[in-house]
Amino acid sequence: QSEAFASLILREARARLPFREGTIQSAAFAVLKSPDVPSVLFETGYISNDADTVRLLSPEGRAAFAEATGQAIRVYFARQAAP
Repeated sequence: QSEAFASLILREARARLPFREGTIQSAAFAVLKSPDVPSVLFETGYISNDADTVRLLSPEGRAAFAEATGQAIRVYFARQAAP
């Protein structure tokens, strides 16, 4: 389920946000290992990168992140509810 949700985030965010990696990555972080809840870590940039910092602090950058994430969540739950 986590991979399916991560794929939706990539799909929804590609047109709105720049990605350094265009594929799903995985890691053994404890917060991502819950067996009953799909979990993803969505990195939108690095505060050590000036261009990323400007985007992350701008209303437009935050809106793009929120819109992409919100749309991925809506699609994910719509698919879960479908028969």
